[in-house]
Amino acid sequence: MHDHGRTPVHAIYGNNRCSFCGKTTRRVTRKSAAKCLSRIGSRDRLRAQAGFTIFEILITLLLASITLGIALPSLQTVSANNQILSASNSIVSGLNFARFTAITTGDDITICPSEDGTSCLADSWHRSWIVFNDQNDDSVPDSDEVLRTTALDGSVTTSGFGQPIVFKANGTTALASEAFISNCYEHSGVTHKCMRITISAFGSIGSTEQEAPPEA
Repeated sequence: MHDHGRTPVHAIYGNNRCSFCGKTTRRVTRKSAAKCLSRIGSRDRLRAQAGFTIFEILITLLLASITLGIALPSLQTVSANNQILSASNSIVSGLNFARFTAITTGDDITICPSEDGTSCLADSWHRSWIVFNDQNDDSVPDSDEVLRTTALDGSVTTSGFGQPIVFKANGTTALASEAFISNCYEHSGVTHKCMRITISAFGSIGSTEQEAPPEA
């Protein structure tokens, strides 16, 4: 005898199991089968919305790596230029301070490059500089003669004039001719601009941007 109004489960699922509905039965009504299918569809949609596919994750990683590859050289250039500018500004500040002090005190004031901030060392403007009033004329910054010293940070290298510079009471220097100090980034492979500091025999001080020398 046929049971009208009921459809065998195997007509909907071949194994007589509505597994997502949490029960096993031999026969269900059309209404309960439709309800089970609705639940399955809703859960599938929730699973689809809950996460990313492997393909989507790979595409995201690929785009992130491309973006990083473009941005990293730019960040390195910005960092290098900032370090060069900071070092140049510090040296210019020291030169101006030495000149101003010479004018206001009427004494000869010396500024020299230094490695450790206590003694003069040629060609080390990028490490430190010392301003001192060389009262005993021995060209050595004695502890009681030092007016200012500053240590520099960063990966900067200097070239050009590497000797002490003496400012006189009238603001001029003891230089025979114009001198310059160039600050560049010491690491190769990073695009950057150098800064060139100029000191004239008349005592004027300036700085300009210049192209970095080609790599050897």
